[in-house]
Amino acid sequence: FPPTEEMNIADSILLEVTYDVTVKYGKPKEATRNDVMTLEIGNSVWHSCLKGERKADYARMKSLYTSGRRGLGFFTFPYTYIGEVFGNFPQGQATVIKNLDAAGVYQYREDLVQMDWNISSETKKVLEYECSKATCQFRGRNYTAWFTPEIPLKVGPYKFTGLPGLILEISSDDGEYKFTATGLEK
Repeated sequence: FPPTEEMNIADSILLEVTYDVTVKYGKPKEATRNDVMTLEIGNSVWHSCLKGERKADYARMKSLYTSGRRGLGFFTFPYTYIGEVFGNFPQGQATVIKNLDAAGVYQYREDLVQMDWNISSETKKVLEYECSKATCQFRGRNYTAWFTPEIPLKVGPYKFTGLPGLILEISSDDGEYKFTATGLEK
């Protein structure tokens, strides 16, 4: 199906990181959802999105295009809890896109988040990389991240940035969110 808007190239992908993502939701937090996130890192722009969320979004767009109606004609789990994030696009900001199905697709921009990381001397291996531990508070939750200075990129999944190395694992201390790198590809 044809795209609804003209697409422009924001940057070339230099490194793609794949993460397993686990999210607990519901009241109480009894349900768990697993997905796979890709983090595409360019010279100045990075992009992260959940594969399942993106697949559902494209299915909704195709349904709308072919039938002229919103939705797929049956209940689908609303993939709206993270959205797509384009970091440093435009420069110094993040562009976030969320598909709320019947409510529409929303795009907004915000300044890049400046996280106040506390780096400890604790280390562990993630994949084959030596990682250092860092903690921060982000939007009401405490997070623990493991980053590797061996890959000196200051990004990670979703909106997590600002450490002196690529974030390979990050989780909220309440156990609701966890991102774990499973692979890197140049």
